[in-house]
Amino acid sequence: LKARSLLGMPIVVPARGEIVGMVCDLVIEEFDLKGLLVEEENGKVGFIEQEGFSIGEDAVLLNEGAGLKPYQGRGKSSYKDKMGETIFDSDGREIGRVSDLVIDEETKGTIAVEISGGVIQDFLAGRREEIPMNSIRVDGSDMVVVESEERSGNG
Repeated sequence: LKARSLLGMPIVVPARGEIVGMVCDLVIEEFDLKGLLVEEENGKVGFIEQEGFSIGEDAVLLNEGAGLKPYQGRGKSSYKDKMGETIFDSDGREIGRVSDLVIDEETKGTIAVEISGGVIQDFLAGRREEIPMNSIRVDGSDMVVVESEERSGNG
């Protein structure tokens, strides 16, 4: 599942059949999904921790007992902020920019990062490259480095 497909999804409380808001952003820390930001009908933004929801085909389902919490964005990074970050290989060569995250629907863990080489490169290649998380190292400055030897067979 591409993370971008979660944006705009309704948040549903299955027991009541009620829509409580829409996903407006994802909270990401070092490319791990930590939760969802939800825009409520009154315009307020709430937060659902990763454990508090499941991903359905057309909606995000709020788990029983989970609720929207006030969002304190201190020290957290949003999905929208991560998109466009430059990706380098271990030799310092730019290989593209983050264009999306691939999320496992069951675990809600990030399994790959989608890389764009730019509009023309993506068009010529016919697709964007997905790099598995086990080939990526995130350092303290949020720069992502892909190990060259792990990537060499991926071309």
